[in-house]
Amino acid sequence: MISRLSLLIAAGLVCPVTLVAQQDAYSIELVVGNGPHAGTYRVSPSQPCNHIVNDEHMGLYFDQLVETAVPDRAAAATKSLRDPKALNAIVMTVPNWNGKGAPSAGRIVVLFGPQSRDDGPLKGSTIYEVSTGGKEPDGSGTFTASDSKKLVSIEFEGQTARGIKLRLKGSCTNPVI
Repeated sequence: MISRLSLLIAAGLVCPVTLVAQQDAYSIELVVGNGPHAGTYRVSPSQPCNHIVNDEHMGLYFDQLVETAVPDRAAAATKSLRDPKALNAIVMTVPNWNGKGAPSAGRIVVLFGPQSRDDGPLKGSTIYEVSTGGKEPDGSGTFTASDSKKLVSIEFEGQTARGIKLRLKGSCTNPVI
């Protein structure tokens, strides 16, 4: 079983980070082009803009577990965590990116289905993962990114090693930097 910590380690997020708070809009759009979860998903997380910045990564993420702590979203989020078809987590990162040009590598982790606070993804979950560049690429695709005082965004288009087509766009306007 993959634990929640394992999912974050796999995404390269267990390291010192700075979280940048939301000022205006924060959204992530995912399009799954084929397979059992084909469709378009849009999330506007209630949590801060989760813009991860450190010497190794720049990224955005959404986690339904965080939504369970928000009073007006708790019931729906808790129900979603048990639903095998529900989108429950997205992690998008670009490592070692200097803010100029297109990133040469990136990582996407998308989780559908049940998860728990302690154990992460549970039986019946589906994880779509793409890692481009680096020593062990898994899947293929292209990343674009921007990081400024007005907009932080990451976009990806490609597919998993199993052929599931993914297109993601995550952005946060006016982050506090």
